[in-house]
Amino acid sequence: MRTKLKHRNYVVYSHKNKNGATFIGSGNNLSPDNFRARSLGWKFAFKNFSIYDYKIAIIAVYKTRREALEHEWRLINELGIYNLVNN
Repeated sequence: MRTKLKHRNYVVYSHKNKNGATFIGSGNNLSPDNFRARSLGWKFAFKNFSIYDYKIAIIAVYKTRREALEHEWRLINELGIYNLVNN
């Protein structure tokens, strides 16, 4: 029987495909590797790539969801929503 993984921290992360399309996200420490329930922008940018064709990077780790969300929003504002596939 598989043990269920539990999250302990919240992270801000990015997905970047080989064409340079970038997604910024936040969630528990399991989120970067979870590909269910992704936005339409993410699906459009990443659907034609295998998992080996893009990079997942952990940008920051926090104890609370609020801290991670605030960092995610700051990054999106700094980079510009139209330069990302977060729409």
